[in-house]
Amino acid sequence: MCWFRAAAGRRLSVRSIRAWSPCSTDRARGPGGRHLSLRWQVTIRPGGTQHSRARRIPSFSARLADARGRPSGESFMKLYAVTHSPFAARVSLALRLKGVPYEQAPPPGGSTRSPEYLAINPIGKLPVLVLPDGTAIAESETIIDYLEDSVPQPSLLPAGAQERVRVRNAVRTAESYVVPAALRLFRQMKPETRDAGVVAAELAQLRNGLTLVEHFIDDAAFAVGGKASKADCILLPTVILCTLVGRIFDLPELVAEFPRLSSYVAKARTNPDMGSIWDETEAALRAFLG
Repeated sequence: MCWFRAAAGRRLSVRSIRAWSPCSTDRARGPGGRHLSLRWQVTIRPGGTQHSRARRIPSFSARLADARGRPSGESFMKLYAVTHSPFAARVSLALRLKGVPYEQAPPPGGSTRSPEYLAINPIGKLPVLVLPDGTAIAESETIIDYLEDSVPQPSLLPAGAQERVRVRNAVRTAESYVVPAALRLFRQMKPETRDAGVVAAELAQLRNGLTLVEHFIDDAAFAVGGKASKADCILLPTVILCTLVGRIFDLPELVAEFPRLSSYVAKARTNPDMGSIWDETEAALRAFLG
């Protein structure tokens, strides 16, 4: 049994926690029947033990009320995603960095091509963020931009114009020169159907893209400007892709070829939100790829 104190000092109990790890949400009723939102953070300790702690945080709609100056009923957003998707990981990281409660679910109908899911997102891709009013937002970058506009604090963009340019350059470089090559390499996974010429060309493109990314990032725990930003939301899942590419093609030191990038990743993973996203996504992607 976990106890916490609500307004007026009244003790409330929470008997169960839904299995969203490492960040899950539950609801309890406070004085007068008012719903309270909780965020549960689960830390996996060495040896597999778990430690949970609860703290009250504003719900997404409460944040909107604060930001827009008008009241709103309390509800959670729903993220349609799969854990092995690096694109879903971008949005999950942005939500966690901003402290926004959300529920994650697989696409309805069991597939991104199901009629139920296509009615939500006719593009037929993951992730999609569905707002409390039913509005669906597709494409990971667009979702992150929406979160930045609707939940401005903590911001995922630096204050200064020049630092914002660096964030955008890092994001655009990863999107244009790293991710496409990595995805094309995944199509060459099977040795029996692999085209050695294509693999060599795409690896060259990938290495070139990672070299360009290094130009725009800091050798620090955050990619740009000493604080979490949109650049981290895009880059960390991108490097997970590259790490898996290295394993597939027997290049375990692929990311290590880029000292600033590999140093950034090592430091970034010490951040609880960024480290948990890395561990969850990498493990799920490895399992998915077999």
